[in-house]
This record gives sequence, C-alpha cells and structure tokens, in this order.
Amino acid sequence: MELCIHDRGSGSRAAPSAEDPYTKSYCDLGVHQSMLRDRERCQWYRNAIEQVLKERPGMVVLDVGTGTGLLAMFAARAGARKVYAVESSRMASLAQMNVFDNGMSDIVDVLHSRIEDVKLPEKVDLIVSEWMGHYLLHESMIDSVIFARDNFLKEEGTMLPSSARILLAPVSAERVWRDKVEFWSDPEETWGLTLHAVHPVAVEQMVSSPMIVRVDETDVIELPQVLWECDMYKITPAEVRKIAKSMTFAVNQTMRGACIWFEVSEDSSNSVLDTSPSKPETHWKQTLGKCVDVMDALINNDGAVMFPEEVLPSFLPSGKVSCVTEMSRVHGTRQYNLMIDLKPVPEERKDS
Repeated sequence: MELCIHDRGSGSRAAPSAEDPYTKSYCDLGVHQSMLRDRERCQWYRNAIEQVLKERPGMVVLDVGTGTGLLAMFAARAGARKVYAVESSRMASLAQMNVFDNGMSDIVDVLHSRIEDVKLPEKVDLIVSEWMGHYLLHESMIDSVIFARDNFLKEEGTMLPSSARILLAPVSAERVWRDKVEFWSDPEETWGLTLHAVHPVAVEQMVSSPMIVRVDETDVIELPQVLWECDMYKITPAEVRKIAKSMTFAVNQTMRGACIWFEVSEDSSNSVLDTSPSKPETHWKQTLGKCVDVMDALINNDGAVMFPEEVLPSFLPSGKVSCVTEMSRVHGTRQYNLMIDLKPVPEERKDS
C-alpha cells in the first residue's frame, strides 16, 4: 500500500518526478516512528539546536532530510529566523502539514526535492541533518550533507553535527550467541524436541554476515579504538568511498567478533551523541561485524569465531589479535561491504 497524502494549506514545493527505492523507503511511517521513539537521538538534536541558536539567535537554517519536520520545527521553536526543510520523499507533504499545525508556516519552508536540485534564495548559517545510518555510513546520506555544505553554508556557518567517528571493539557477544545459536539446542525453547540440525546453520549465519543488534556492555572485552573520524567542515565524498584500518587488541577470553558503533558531536559545546553499548539503546543499536579469513586453528568445532582460553597460549602467544577492517561502498548503491579480518599477532622475537 502506498502512502497517500492530501494537501492542506500551502503545499510543499518542487516534488521530484520519481522516487528511487531508498527515497521511497522513507514513506514508511514505521521508519519515522522508530526515530521519534529514540529519545537519545531526539533529545540530543533538540538540545544541540537550542544551544547553537541560543548563542546566535535569528539564524537561517537548512534541514537536510527533514522527514516529519522534527528538527526543522526544533530550530523554529528555538529562535531561527528562517528554516528551509528539504525532503526528497513524499513525507514532505506531511512535514508541511505538521509545520502548519504547529503554527510555524511563516518560518519553516518545506521543499519537496533532493538537496542536489534545490535552489535557495540565500546562504544559511546552520545546516542540521540526521544523516547517520547503521555503523554511521550506511545509506550514504553524508554525500548530500557535504553537497549542502559546499553550496549553501555561509563561510562562518555551523554544521550540526560538526564531527563524527566510528569505533570498534572485540566482543564475546554472549547474549547474541545465546539468542541466535544456543536457542536451537535448548529443549525449553524447542518444545522438548531436538532441533540440533539447525545449530550449525545458525552458527554460519551468525559469523558470515554483519548483524544489527544490541550488544551488552559486559560483552565488550577490550577498550574500543577509533576506526575512522571526520570533520564535517572538511570531509569530501571521496573520503567516504572506502575506509580501511588495521588495529591490534589484547584478547584474553572468548571472542566472537567485532562490534562497531559511532559518535557524532557538536564541538562548540562538546555535546556527544554516543551509540555505544555502554549508553542507552538507540534505534541504530550496534553492528556486530562478520569475521573472515581467521586461522582454522582458531575456529572451534561449532564453527564460531573464537579464541578460547585453552588455546590462547598456543595460538595467541603474544596475547594480541590483529583486526583489519574495511568498509567499501558498493558502486551505484547506498550500501557498504563490511569486512573484518582477524589474525593472531606473532610473538615478538627476543634476541639471545
């Protein structure tokens, strides 16, 4: 069933002639409901917008990907002189209605268009956008925000968020393992019947591809390291096509993969939206990355990627694991291939 929107008041402008699958997906109200229910997300944006506009009231604001119009209306309520709210999906009409119903039509101008096709009558003081996807870059909306910055932001303008970074840490993923794998061997879950045949398939599915899950803080077995970071005032599209980094972690217990999450910041106030396992859950959750090319000796009989305590001295004499992570954008799509390659770090030779 397609979303049917009826006009009310002054309609949104310049509707695109067609919607690609990504744009069309944002007509699903469930997507917007999950974002509105994410209190960490909404409170961070509301507080950051209010702080920026408190310091510089009367700003002209551009909201890239306004959706329901939430951030645009936050800006209007906080004292913006004008807000241009750009939305490429047909949610633009609903955003226009929401703006009208909140008495903000004189401040917020909803534009039904891709940001790349928009023509604004003036430069803006502030660009705000909730562009982040899973593991930060999923959906590749950052390209549109970069375009908006290069074409519409004043020289001394503000980006919100103003910086971002991706973090990675090795995890035991005990809860996920119990839920996704051990479930099939638990007679209480399988109504007293034996479903062991499913077990190896469950293992394969868990270790063969990334999963978007909530990882428990207690399952993080080593301090995280920064995989990638960017300054939103300087980042270019070329810099987000491919990300690769090698890191080394100390491992002294069972490891079933690597957990990835992100942070974004409003640097002038040191305000951070943190999606880590140690913080309240957000709709982004975390990404449990797949692990490939692991030495056979480090894979137990169930096929799970592990470094059990009993094999650590033999196969991890250094007690360290090399983690090479690569994110590469799939050509012509908004998706990324995510690869995590784990290998034991050889023990350092000591001169005799």
